[in-house]
Amino acid sequence: MKILHMTDPGVKNVIRSHPALQGKKQIGRGFYSVVFDNGDTVLKLTADVHHYDLLQFYADGPHFPKVIVNHGCVGEQKRGGFPLYLLEIEKLVKIPSKTDNSRLVYKMCKAASRIMAVKTPVFERHADKIQMARIVPETFYQMAEDKDLPAGIREGLEQLGRFSLDYDSVGMDFHPTNFMQREATGELVLSDPIMNILTFNKALEASKRS
Repeated sequence: MKILHMTDPGVKNVIRSHPALQGKKQIGRGFYSVVFDNGDTVLKLTADVHHYDLLQFYADGPHFPKVIVNHGCVGEQKRGGFPLYLLEIEKLVKIPSKTDNSRLVYKMCKAASRIMAVKTPVFERHADKIQMARIVPETFYQMAEDKDLPAGIREGLEQLGRFSLDYDSVGMDFHPTNFMQREATGELVLSDPIMNILTFNKALEASKRS
């Protein structure tokens, strides 16, 4: 299921009319966002306000994407009425397999799944995702206690814990494709670590009705 729909009139209007996006080639696609090439940087159009706020107000460490230009709210997707946000961010690259970074990502994703499974009662494991969000801050903080993780990663996990405490309905979105790295330095980057549960549920209900 996609949250951001490329055929939506509101999305098409932003892509067609916003000066920063005109003539830009699409190079990436996710549930909530689409990414366009911008030379040495990329332009990310997202329907996830939590991701936007995380990058703007919390994610200031070396293991988060660096924001170059904040274009703010640039429109609204008609389907679901989701605001659309545009950010110019640094260009990152995929993590090669069988590397220290890929092994670290696997370790963190496995730890996140294990902790969430323990903290979530069996009867809630397939319940509404808004219930799952209650345990997300504890999961981030518990992961940050692992002294085998690099110090910068642990600090990043603590930032995610603070963010998920301050914002309602933050979901954890830890899987390998949501991690990238800087080409020049090889630094691991948590590119899409969280999601907006309310947006997800609203989109899910809309898809059931359509």
